[in-house]
Formats: sequence, structure tokens, C-alpha cells
Amino acid sequence: MLRSGVRTWRQRQLITVIAAQALAVVAMTLALASAAVAEHEVDHRYTVKGYVLDEQERPVRDAAVTIRLDKRVLNSGRTDQRGFYDIRLHLHDSALGEELRVATPAHEAIIEVAFERGDARTPRIHHVNFVGGRIVEEKLAWRGFPMWVYVAAGIALAVAAAAVAAKRIKREKRKRKRKDSPKRTQPRKRSRKPKKKRRR
Repeated sequence: MLRSGVRTWRQRQLITVIAAQALAVVAMTLALASAAVAEHEVDHRYTVKGYVLDEQERPVRDAAVTIRLDKRVLNSGRTDQRGFYDIRLHLHDSALGEELRVATPAHEAIIEVAFERGDARTPRIHHVNFVGGRIVEEKLAWRGFPMWVYVAAGIALAVAAAAVAAKRIKREKRKRKRKDSPKRTQPRKRSRKPKKKRRR
């Protein structure tokens, strides 16, 4: 009886330790989940996006874009083939009016965090475009597809046009051959009348 009692006490102690660890894991999971949800809520998300273009308004590809608050880096990203970047920040209402530094390898813009306090529905988006040496804080017109799309489309159109032209040339050659070839007159076939049988 004593041994069984000792085993039962050890089992209970082990179950208690396992339950405590499980509760700790659940608590950490809930904390991380709540933080992730808060980061994706509209009133906590501040998006800075735009284009990085050269002086001829051509896209600057794979350009690093870094956003700082004072000396602290909030987030960073790179431009795509269109020179476009999209960086999300986690900012609260208390950040209203703060100055952010948006920097590329060639230029830097100082912007002010602006949104309507208390509005939890409207996405908080700040457009910052680098056009040569100018900073444009407004939404630019759609810049179109990447250059390789236009090149591929041009090649496809050229191939299609060549195929259509080749078909037309073949048709014209056939028509000319038919016109140039002399018409063959076939001799008329004589109709043979059946011979009448003679009566004896």
C-alpha cells in the first residue's frame, strides 16, 4: 500500500508539472497571437509605399528603402522591377505627428505621420515617391507592367505578324500558279451506242 501511495503522489506531481508547462505554452501562444492581431489591425498599421525613379522617370530596381524614427529602424524593403516598394509599420495613435525618415541609397525624405485619430476603418497609407531628386507625397499614376512583359508581348506580336504574312504570301503564290498554268482541255469521250443484235 505504501508503494502504491508513493507512486500515486509522484504521478500527481508529474501531472501538475505537465499541466503548468502546458498552461505556460498556451499563455505564450495567446500573447503572440494577440500581438500579431494587433499588428494587422487597421489602427495599428501604417503603410508607406511609392516608387523610386531616376531623373528620366525610369524605375530603379532592387533599391533598398529604409524607414527610421529618430535613429531607430522601424522597417525596410526593396523595390521591385517597377521601382515600387510597400513597407508596413506598426504605429499607434500616439505616433501621430511624428517625423519619419524614408531613405534610399541616393535620397532621403522626412515625412510626418498623418492620419485621422480614432478612425479604425480607413487604411493608413502614406505615399512617398522618389522621382529623380524630387519627393512626391501623392499617389502616382499606374506605372504599367515590368519591362520584360512589354518585350515578351512585342516578340509575340512580331511572331504572329510574321506568321500571318507568310500565310498570305503562300496564298498569293498559289493564286499566281493557277493563273499562269495553261488550262488543259480534256478530249470528249465518245458515247458508244450498244450494238443491236441481229435476228437470224
